[in-house]
Amino acid sequence: MKIEEKIIYPKTIVKRNLPKNYLVGNKKIFQNEISRQIPAISIKVISNCFFDYDEYLFTKSKILRESYFRRDWRKRTSVFRNLKVLLSPVYKKVKKVENSFFIIDAWSTGYFHWFGDVIHKYFMLKESNYEGKLLLPEKFKEINFAVESLEFFSIPHIFIKKRELAYSNKLYLFPYKLISGNYVENTTLAINKVVNFPKVTPKKIIYVSRSEAKYRKVVNEVELIKMLKKHGVEIYNFDNLSLKEQIKIAQKTKLFISIHGAALTNMLFMKKSQNILEIRHPDSDLQNCYFSLASALKHNYFYFLGIPINKDSNPHDGNLKVDIESFENLFKTII
Repeated sequence: MKIEEKIIYPKTIVKRNLPKNYLVGNKKIFQNEISRQIPAISIKVISNCFFDYDEYLFTKSKILRESYFRRDWRKRTSVFRNLKVLLSPVYKKVKKVENSFFIIDAWSTGYFHWFGDVIHKYFMLKESNYEGKLLLPEKFKEINFAVESLEFFSIPHIFIKKRELAYSNKLYLFPYKLISGNYVENTTLAINKVVNFPKVTPKKIIYVSRSEAKYRKVVNEVELIKMLKKHGVEIYNFDNLSLKEQIKIAQKTKLFISIHGAALTNMLFMKKSQNILEIRHPDSDLQNCYFSLASALKHNYFYFLGIPINKDSNPHDGNLKVDIESFENLFKTII
């Protein structure tokens, strides 16, 4: 096994645009993300490497540490399980791939992490003139947005079945230094540039509901929607739409409103310099991925702090109540 590592982006400090309605009293929420140091980003090239359905990366004698990222439970697996992985080339069908990319992890099945991590990394490789096929276990065929995005972005890929292995002469991956929710600005804009925007000014104002989600909902959403409809806002639940339909809506949107959640990832498909209004928890200092994404895309970012239903709730999954009058006042200043 031969391993090479090459820096493709030097260490840099990203300075983000403040929210348009920023209040000094909310400094705690944003203070860690207004200026963020992005470490030097390197590409690791591994020769003669296997990849299996369970997303193990290994050579003839060793399971690589990237197999354990965001999969801590694997560190407790038995020696017998690891040995079975290493011996799998003996009894599994091997598909040979000249050059391949390993850029997925245990969170990649989620909408935000697929676009914010996987697609982002793919474009970083592409911009650095690396070519290869994205390695995916066959279960990703069941994730509609992932399959649709492979076509939309024309990403070469290969699906691996349970009884198969991919064997790469050269496998490219990123050492895990990037924190999810932090972006290389030029790469983010390159993703956005792929979108074929209509030659008209975006006019839609949309609210995307999380009513069908298990957590993090607006509990008085009926009243909120009633107020928004009064102002001509279109209401959607993106869980029921294909990626193509979501992109088509986002292309024409000038103001995107939603509670913190994966739907906001679709700002990637909005024309530059549009408006984002995120409803968020007052203690959500670790939930700035959409604030930072909006800044990278040159969008105008606004926020509204909801009222936690349970004061002891985790900001990541707590339901919120929206003060309708205050929200309407903010809404009017944006439109």
